Amino acid sequence: MRIYGAGCASVFLLFVLMYFHAYKLRAQLNLNPVEVIETRAAIGENFILMLVGLVSFSIAFKSPQWAGWTYMAIGPLLGIHGSIYGKRVRLLAEKFPSAPEK
Repeated sequence: MRIYGAGCASVFLLFVLMYFHAYKLRAQLNLNPVEVIETRAAIGENFILMLVGLVSFSIAFKSPQWAGWTYMAIGPLLGIHGSIYGKRVRLLAEKFPSAPEK
């Protein structure tokens, strides 16, 4: 479980860094406001997944039999995150009708 948690955290850390890099280059990429907020949402989603992996990794040192249960938090955490950012994206998409909806 330590290896799985470390791998999970590492993979999603890479996604966080890639989306953050794209966010820094948003002007050069000509991202519209909806795409900017979707990029920020992707950073948040991957950060949550990375944190779940880190929590599982740290729990695996004390009691490995409970480390796998940590991954059950992914659904509720991403659900809350998605409802918050989904509302923001919908409101912003209404202001900018030319922005493509996804």
